[in-house]
Amino acid sequence: MKRFSTLFLFGPTCSGKSDIAITIATDLDAVIINADSMQVYRGLEKMTASPTKDQWLRAPHALYNFVDPEVNFNVNIWHGLAIKKIRSILQTAKRVVICGGTGLYATVMLNGLAQVPDVDPKVRAHVRKEREYFSKRQFYAILCQEDSLMARRLDPEDSQRIARALEVFRTTGKSLLFFQKSTLRVASNPRNIGLITLVPDRSMVYRSIEKRFDNIVAQGGIDEVKALKEKKIPATMPACKAIGVRQILAYINGTLTLQDAILEAKTATRRYAKRQYTYMKHQLVADFTITCAQDVPALLLALKKSI
Repeated sequence: MKRFSTLFLFGPTCSGKSDIAITIATDLDAVIINADSMQVYRGLEKMTASPTKDQWLRAPHALYNFVDPEVNFNVNIWHGLAIKKIRSILQTAKRVVICGGTGLYATVMLNGLAQVPDVDPKVRAHVRKEREYFSKRQFYAILCQEDSLMARRLDPEDSQRIARALEVFRTTGKSLLFFQKSTLRVASNPRNIGLITLVPDRSMVYRSIEKRFDNIVAQGGIDEVKALKEKKIPATMPACKAIGVRQILAYINGTLTLQDAILEAKTATRRYAKRQYTYMKHQLVADFTITCAQDVPALLLALKKSI
């Protein structure tokens, strides 16, 4: 049997990952490390459903809400910080539970960073101009024409990753997918990482999505978006792409009613959850799979035999 000092708990949004991670961390004397690309940002704790103060008290957490929203944070930066943090924790004889649902973060942590050549600065500048000039759908259509392999893997709304794919393709003549699948990678595993996938019933997740966004609004999510607007951060920055930010911003600007903004945010969250299920099905090979919190006691028994 494989032996793990580090665990990665991956599951869809609104599936109860945070509480399950705390249960595991408490039982195994572990520190929880964030692997959600939006929960890194400071000032968006409500909008991103980051761990609450009560949850922080129940188990130690790291790499949550520590980046200013003006910063163009990315997976490469996160990977370096996470690896450094993991190694530091393991030296204290504690264990690590990485928790999140960002597929790209899981890919680089479990498989390592792909070795992608540096992008030509002139190419990058040209792609950025295209990104600003064209609509998101038009920009995505350009990628479909030039790199259809990568286009199939990206959300048409994710202009940042579409830009990255175009930059790499135009610089190298090869799809970013070629480099992502390459065996020439920067090793990330400080030791073996055991992967736990949380695969709950979809109807339960969708019900939780309905309740969560209502709670986000009731608990101050609108005020967070107002504060973000006051910073005058470009809409292309990653922090502005947290689900619900665009919709609430439209409400603040008077182009959507609050009811419509909430409805659109819930729809976007369901679509995101669907993509996470697809990612788990096609991209991950789990060491352990659970469906709900009731499965955790049996999971802990299995984990204690493998750590």
